[in-house]
Amino acid sequence: MHLQLQKASMQAKRRTPSKALVKDVRLLGRLLCEAIEASDGKEAREVVEQVRSLSVTGHRRTGPHLTTSSPRFVQPCLPKPSSV
Repeated sequence: MHLQLQKASMQAKRRTPSKALVKDVRLLGRLLCEAIEASDGKEAREVVEQVRSLSVTGHRRTGPHLTTSSPRFVQPCLPKPSSV
């Protein structure tokens, strides 16, 4: 029994990211949003944020999530065809 608890505790530790990693990922997310808004505008950043939010809630299983039947969020992210 004790060995099983140790194993479960070790597995939980591996799944739990460190505070520093979480902080770094959040910083990278903010920087990415700023870069998207600077290059493509606020509307593009909002679409990316919607996709990110759906991805997170789907991953956590706490709400709606992205599926292949969610093209209204994905379509604005696709490059526009060139008229060459």
